[in-house]
Amino acid sequence: MVRIISVYNQFSKKKIKTINLHGKGTMLERILYHTPRLVNVLMHPNGLYAFVVNSNASKIEVIDVKTFEVVSSIGTGKVPDALAFSI
Repeated sequence: MVRIISVYNQFSKKKIKTINLHGKGTMLERILYHTPRLVNVLMHPNGLYAFVVNSNASKIEVIDVKTFEVVSSIGTGKVPDALAFSI
């Protein structure tokens, strides 16, 4: 199962990129964990990265905001649902 994030230009309102995020793949995983759920987005304070909670896949996707590509995934506990930065 694939979920997408669509990125739009804030001024023209036109879609500029579609980012595919993968979740649970097997039929059993989809039954047990439903479908991947993108439940939260947090921008890094430096503006270079976006962190997206892929809840039912139990990971956080790290997206490079310049290229709009997934550059890393961070494993989490089961069903993460929120993000925050602490300084």
